[in-house]
Amino acid sequence: MKRVVVLCLLCAALVGEGALAQVAAPAELTDAQVGNLITSISTLMASKLDRKLPVIPLAEWLRTEAGPGARLSWAFDSGGGIPDRVEINIALRDGRAIHLLVTVATKSSRPRVYHACVLIGREEIELQRLHDLTNTLRDTSQIIGSF
Repeated sequence: MKRVVVLCLLCAALVGEGALAQVAAPAELTDAQVGNLITSISTLMASKLDRKLPVIPLAEWLRTEAGPGARLSWAFDSGGGIPDRVEINIALRDGRAIHLLVTVATKSSRPRVYHACVLIGREEIELQRLHDLTNTLRDTSQIIGSF
Protein backbone atom coordinates (compact mmCIF):
# COMPACT_ATOMS: atom_id res chain seq x y z
CA MET A 1 0.00 0.00 0.00
CA LYS A 2 1.28 3.46 -0.82
CA ARG A 3 1.42 6.44 1.48
CA VAL A 4 0.65 9.90 0.23
CA VAL A 5 2.74 12.66 1.68
CA VAL A 6 2.32 16.30 0.85
CA LEU A 7 5.64 18.15 0.79
CA CYS A 8 4.44 21.71 0.15
CA LEU A 9 7.26 23.43 2.00
CA LEU A 10 9.99 21.44 0.28
CA CYS A 11 8.69 22.10 -3.21
CA ALA A 12 7.79 25.71 -2.47
CA ALA A 13 11.43 26.24 -1.59
CA LEU A 14 12.58 24.41 -4.71
CA VAL A 15 10.19 25.64 -7.38
CA GLY A 16 8.60 28.80 -6.01
CA GLU A 17 5.09 29.88 -5.16
CA GLY A 18 2.19 27.72 -6.19
CA ALA A 19 4.21 24.50 -6.01
CA LEU A 20 2.84 21.34 -4.52
CA ALA A 21 4.37 17.92 -4.25
CA GLN A 22 2.11 14.97 -3.72
CA VAL A 23 4.27 11.94 -3.19
CA ALA A 24 3.12 8.35 -3.57
CA ALA A 25 5.88 6.47 -1.79
CA PRO A 26 6.45 2.74 -1.57
CA ALA A 27 6.29 1.52 2.02
CA GLU A 28 10.05 0.82 2.10
CA LEU A 29 11.02 4.47 1.52
CA THR A 30 10.89 7.04 4.28
CA ASP A 31 9.41 10.48 3.75
CA ALA A 32 12.93 11.91 3.86
CA GLN A 33 14.11 9.50 1.15
CA VAL A 34 11.16 10.43 -1.06
CA GLY A 35 11.88 14.11 -0.49
CA ASN A 36 15.51 13.50 -1.44
CA LEU A 37 14.48 11.77 -4.68
CA ILE A 38 12.25 14.69 -5.67
CA THR A 39 14.99 17.14 -4.73
CA SER A 40 17.53 15.17 -6.79
CA ILE A 41 15.38 15.64 -9.90
CA SER A 42 14.24 19.22 -9.27
CA THR A 43 17.82 20.38 -8.65
CA LEU A 44 19.32 18.28 -11.47
CA MET A 45 20.85 20.46 -14.15
CA ALA A 46 18.46 20.55 -17.11
CA SER A 47 21.44 19.99 -19.40
CA LYS A 48 21.90 16.53 -17.83
CA LEU A 49 18.54 15.49 -19.33
CA ASP A 50 19.06 17.21 -22.70
CA ARG A 51 22.39 18.65 -23.83
CA LYS A 52 20.63 21.49 -25.64
CA LEU A 53 19.20 22.83 -22.38
CA PRO A 54 20.99 25.33 -20.15
CA VAL A 55 23.08 24.41 -17.13
CA ILE A 56 20.44 25.46 -14.59
CA PRO A 57 18.29 23.37 -12.24
CA LEU A 58 15.40 21.59 -13.94
CA ALA A 59 12.85 23.30 -11.65
CA GLU A 60 14.16 26.73 -12.65
CA TRP A 61 14.12 25.90 -16.36
CA LEU A 62 10.57 24.53 -16.16
CA ARG A 63 9.37 27.61 -14.25
CA THR A 64 10.84 29.84 -16.96
CA GLU A 65 9.29 27.80 -19.78
CA ALA A 66 5.89 27.59 -18.09
CA GLY A 67 5.70 31.32 -17.46
CA PRO A 68 4.17 33.37 -14.69
CA GLY A 69 1.21 31.94 -12.84
CA ALA A 70 1.96 28.31 -13.75
CA ARG A 71 1.35 25.72 -11.02
CA LEU A 72 3.95 22.98 -10.68
CA SER A 73 3.45 19.70 -8.83
CA TRP A 74 6.11 17.09 -8.18
CA ALA A 75 5.31 13.49 -7.25
CA PHE A 76 7.36 10.33 -6.79
CA ASP A 77 5.95 7.01 -7.92
CA SER A 78 7.15 3.49 -8.59
CA GLY A 79 5.80 0.31 -10.09
CA GLY A 80 3.48 -0.18 -13.00
CA GLY A 81 6.24 -1.52 -15.23
CA ILE A 82 7.93 1.90 -15.34
CA PRO A 83 11.21 2.64 -13.52
CA ASP A 84 10.99 4.67 -10.29
CA ARG A 85 10.23 8.21 -11.38
CA VAL A 86 9.35 11.74 -10.48
CA GLU A 87 6.20 12.95 -12.17
CA ILE A 88 6.02 16.66 -12.92
CA ASN A 89 2.72 18.25 -13.84
CA ILE A 90 2.53 21.90 -14.76
CA ALA A 91 -0.75 23.74 -15.26
CA LEU A 92 -0.28 26.85 -17.36
CA ARG A 93 -2.51 29.91 -16.95
CA ASP A 94 -4.07 29.48 -20.40
CA GLY A 95 -5.32 25.95 -19.72
CA ARG A 96 -2.52 24.00 -21.37
CA ALA A 97 -0.49 21.56 -19.29
CA ILE A 98 2.96 19.99 -19.34
CA HIS A 99 3.46 16.41 -18.16
CA LEU A 100 6.90 14.87 -17.56
CA LEU A 101 8.14 11.59 -16.15
CA VAL A 102 11.81 11.62 -15.17
CA THR A 103 13.37 8.39 -13.95
CA VAL A 104 15.50 8.59 -10.82
CA ALA A 105 19.15 7.61 -10.76
CA THR A 106 20.05 4.06 -9.83
CA LYS A 107 23.40 2.34 -9.39
CA SER A 108 23.35 1.40 -13.07
CA SER A 109 21.57 4.36 -14.70
CA ARG A 110 21.33 8.11 -14.60
CA PRO A 111 18.09 10.11 -14.60
CA ARG A 112 16.41 10.42 -17.98
CA VAL A 113 13.20 11.73 -19.45
CA TYR A 114 10.86 8.76 -19.74
CA HIS A 115 7.92 10.72 -21.13
CA ALA A 116 7.23 14.37 -21.95
CA CYS A 117 4.17 15.99 -23.49
CA VAL A 118 2.09 19.14 -23.74
CA LEU A 119 -1.64 18.75 -23.21
CA ILE A 120 -4.25 20.95 -24.82
CA GLY A 121 -7.60 19.76 -23.56
CA ARG A 122 -7.63 16.06 -24.43
CA GLU A 123 -4.98 16.35 -27.14
CA GLU A 124 -1.48 15.19 -26.20
CA ILE A 125 1.52 16.47 -28.11
CA GLU A 126 4.41 14.16 -27.34
CA LEU A 127 7.88 15.70 -27.14
CA GLN A 128 10.71 13.74 -28.70
CA ARG A 129 13.32 15.73 -26.75
CA LEU A 130 12.90 17.96 -23.73
CA HIS A 131 14.26 21.00 -25.58
CA ASP A 132 11.28 20.68 -27.97
CA LEU A 133 9.15 22.09 -25.14
CA THR A 134 10.09 25.69 -25.96
CA ASN A 135 8.89 25.54 -29.57
CA THR A 136 5.86 23.41 -28.74
CA LEU A 137 4.70 25.93 -26.14
CA ARG A 138 5.26 28.79 -28.58
CA ASP A 139 3.42 27.02 -31.41
CA THR A 140 0.50 25.91 -29.25
CA SER A 141 0.09 29.37 -27.71
CA GLN A 142 -0.89 30.54 -31.19
CA ILE A 143 -3.51 27.77 -31.34
CA ILE A 144 -4.87 28.69 -27.89
CA GLY A 145 -4.90 32.37 -28.86
CA SER A 146 -7.02 31.69 -31.95
CA PHE A 147 -9.95 30.20 -29.99
